[in-house]
Amino acid sequence: MSATLYTSLEGLPPQIKKSVLVIGNFDGVHIGHQQVIADARAIAENSGENVALGVMMFDPHPRRYFAPDTPAFRLTKIETRQRLLGALGVDFILALPFDEALASCPAEDFISDMLCQKLAIRAVAVGQDFRFGHKRKGTTDMLTQFAAIHGFRVAITEAVMQNNEGEEGEPYSSSAIRQHLQDGKPDAAAALLGRGWAIEGVIETGDKRGRTIGFATINMALADYLHPQFGVYAVRAHLLDGAHKGQSFMGVANLGMRPTFDTPAPRLESHLFNFDDDIYGDTASVELLHFMRAEQKFASLDALQTQIAKDAASARNYFAGI
Repeated sequence: MSATLYTSLEGLPPQIKKSVLVIGNFDGVHIGHQQVIADARAIAENSGENVALGVMMFDPHPRRYFAPDTPAFRLTKIETRQRLLGALGVDFILALPFDEALASCPAEDFISDMLCQKLAIRAVAVGQDFRFGHKRKGTTDMLTQFAAIHGFRVAITEAVMQNNEGEEGEPYSSSAIRQHLQDGKPDAAAALLGRGWAIEGVIETGDKRGRTIGFATINMALADYLHPQFGVYAVRAHLLDGAHKGQSFMGVANLGMRPTFDTPAPRLESHLFNFDDDIYGDTASVELLHFMRAEQKFASLDALQTQIAKDAASARNYFAGI
């Protein structure tokens, strides 16, 4: 079940008021994020009333607003976060446009005007490193001070640390996940996420060249997703709508520029095992599970066909071993 999405403070239904509100972008909804949500959910459930649990996030990400030329870094679309957060018990998401007005809003006004007056929050939950307001002057200490004045509760979740062979490691973080993906280590990223990292998008019409060599593919643009290491991956595709909604298929995929054909923009081409239906226009979520090799350019379609057959066999062997 997906959390209900709102994109403005105007016209909110009454049940949004007096909620327990978690604030953060939750890009990735990784294990650390999940702990913040769990702490907030406990507050809502123990309140003795039917209190809604919500998440406030910002779109575009503040980093994109302040540095628009920053390379793509997004791990999860808003729609993906709706499903993931809904599964964690979140009732609604308030995705506010991050614009000049919000960027220049003093931290004190963010609390008193937005959280207290417009939302009348019962409690707010954040991670320990949460910062907010103009020039990020707002801190968890400020939240706690204002909570005493305005009568709401503050829950601050300490950083959740990775456990490596019994030893405490670095905290779970979206930055660490991005680095693993850029290093071609989707399994390491999955360990921080609690699931495989996936690209979600509409299946587009490609050049259909794969069908001519016996390996039909579903094609998806990367849009503004983070660019992981380009290459060939073992993947699992989940079909999210259309006639095959709810079905999943193993497969092998090429992620990148397709150097044999000089593709103008990176994309994900996935060959799904035991599946050959026309699903153009449907939406899929494709998990990158195992990096197999880097992209390479082939001298001919025959050479490419031979290599894809080898890649498909390698991917099947990978799935047979898990």
